[in-house]
Amino acid sequence: MRNIFYVMNIGCTSSVVFVLLQYFVSQKDSTLKLLNVERAKSEHLLLNILPKEIADVLKNESRTIADQHDLVSVLFADIVSFTPMSALMTPVELVELLNDIFSYFDMLVEKYRLEKIKTIGDCYMVAAGIPQSRQTMLIFDPDGNRSQDYFAQHQFRGRHLTFRIGINSGPVVAGVIGQ
Repeated sequence: MRNIFYVMNIGCTSSVVFVLLQYFVSQKDSTLKLLNVERAKSEHLLLNILPKEIADVLKNESRTIADQHDLVSVLFADIVSFTPMSALMTPVELVELLNDIFSYFDMLVEKYRLEKIKTIGDCYMVAAGIPQSRQTMLIFDPDGNRSQDYFAQHQFRGRHLTFRIGINSGPVVAGVIGQ
């Protein structure tokens, strides 16, 4: 009888330990899957903000990034009379307007493999020649002024907009500053 209780005690304890280990392994697997999903999301977000080359340096190294590039073209564009116009719009209308405009710019950036640097308010900044140098330094339209024609003929949320666009080419130092 004592042997039966001894075997039952070991068998029950072993079964509980086995079930608990299975539970912890399944929880670990679920956690790893969720962690991989979140890691992929953060990687996607990082690559939306920074070029892949810069993101890789930030993830793998602890150094200041300040790289010299000999030939870069930079374009700045903003909306003429943006401040008075924005004062007459609701915040939602303003964000939707900027989204329409910047989505068009983003499409051009993708099409011509440029690097979107940043947006601030109504200002859009893009560069060609960084982080990878290029044979051609054309920004946006190699066939003429289709972008300017598009803006002149297109209404954004029922508004005809005029843009100030400045382009300059030459050497730059590009980097990531701060933490």
